[in-house]
Amino acid sequence: TNNKTSLEEPFLASQQDDTLGEKENEVRALDQLDGEEVISPAPGLWDGLPFRMAIVLKLLYFLEGLGASTWGRFAAIYYNLHGLSPEQVGLLGGLMPIVSTVAQPLWGMAADVWFSRKTIYLLCRMAGATLLLTLALPAVYRSIPWIFAVSLLTVTFSSSGILDAYTLELLGETNKTMYGRYRMWCALSWGAGAVGMGWLTDRFGFEWNFILYGFMGFLSCLMIAALVPKRTMVEEQEQDEEQGKIGDLIRLFSRPRVVLFCLELILVGGAMAIVERLLFLYLVDDLGASTFLCGLSVGVTVLLELPTFWCADWLLRWLGHDYLVAVSMLCFVVRAYGYTLLTPSTVTWVLALEVMHGITFACFWISVMDVTKILSQQVHGWNTTIPVLTNTIFQCVGGGLGSILGGWTMNKYGSKYMYHGISTIMLVALVLHVMGALVVRYCGSSHCKTFLPTKNEQDPDTTEHSSDPENEELIDKDGP
Repeated sequence: TNNKTSLEEPFLASQQDDTLGEKENEVRALDQLDGEEVISPAPGLWDGLPFRMAIVLKLLYFLEGLGASTWGRFAAIYYNLHGLSPEQVGLLGGLMPIVSTVAQPLWGMAADVWFSRKTIYLLCRMAGATLLLTLALPAVYRSIPWIFAVSLLTVTFSSSGILDAYTLELLGETNKTMYGRYRMWCALSWGAGAVGMGWLTDRFGFEWNFILYGFMGFLSCLMIAALVPKRTMVEEQEQDEEQGKIGDLIRLFSRPRVVLFCLELILVGGAMAIVERLLFLYLVDDLGASTFLCGLSVGVTVLLELPTFWCADWLLRWLGHDYLVAVSMLCFVVRAYGYTLLTPSTVTWVLALEVMHGITFACFWISVMDVTKILSQQVHGWNTTIPVLTNTIFQCVGGGLGSILGGWTMNKYGSKYMYHGISTIMLVALVLHVMGALVVRYCGSSHCKTFLPTKNEQDPDTTEHSSDPENEELIDKDGP
């Protein structure tokens, strides 16, 4: 099964012989994580995987974050420079995730149905990077309709979640809580890259953003083509088995606890999009901040994000999914409300507020990816699609709604009103989340004591398709 053999997975073609003995070295211990069994990581590994395998994954995350940092929040400045209003920026920021909402799951499903994860990932990375670089052409940036068209076409090839799917599959059940030690490299390069790009943009213009984006994209595609095998061991095994049924996937995402999980993804994704896509406009236009300060504000976000991701295993054991999400929401409330207190003379205090992003995002994403791994074990044949769907709901559905509503509110009522409103909404969501967690923990059934989905609950209709038969004895078949 995929989560028991993934520790031996030859992510590099030459790695197979090196990993055959890793299974023999596993040491298991029982601990409590939201009432479920936790298997301690095996010795003799580096962050849960053989050394070379871990290096490749961390480099891919690093390049992904570094490439994104050259565009990311700076996109709002590009659109502003070329004549788009805040409302148009918000509209574009909303339309792009809507397109991704349709395209991204289709790429994930294609990777699962055709067992071609590498091909799909490489195709999307190459096509998306090439199209985005055309925004540097005068024929494109001199026309607002062309800017809209190219930007929307670019996100048609969004493949967010496929790298997460690789990482979760390779770590398996045994080492899934080590995910944060891989994702932190994306955060590190994102923060450092944003600081560097802020300085470069101030002194040499926006052209350097495109030059560095193209270089990072090329290097990432080269690594994927050269170092990632055509198929993983799990894909080879599943190719000989019955294809996953779409009905199982629909039933999984129709379960009440999973629906609530998706609603929280949308809410937090929308709230973060209001910061990611509109904060620079507020800082530059309303408070007179420099581009360098904008870049520096991204750089400081990783100061707490890195240690939070590094301690993901311990945080999951200590707080669990429910309370990690609560901590994330609380930090966002403080951060968003703090924006409303800034003035042109105190604009540099945004750096202190942005430090809280590290806790906000890292705590939330650690929980999301752990729940995603649990969900992917409960249906057969959708190991890429489920992480892609999780990313799509968060970034595209939530991000799209946040961008559209945030841009409209910012244009009509002003930035401070917008941030005051989203902080209030998130505070209400925090109270409801904590109340739900407490009710389920102290008044719920004995087999399920968490508000978010766990592997101790499973839809009876999908039980026969579980990707982890050895753990089925842990699952209460009568659970919700």
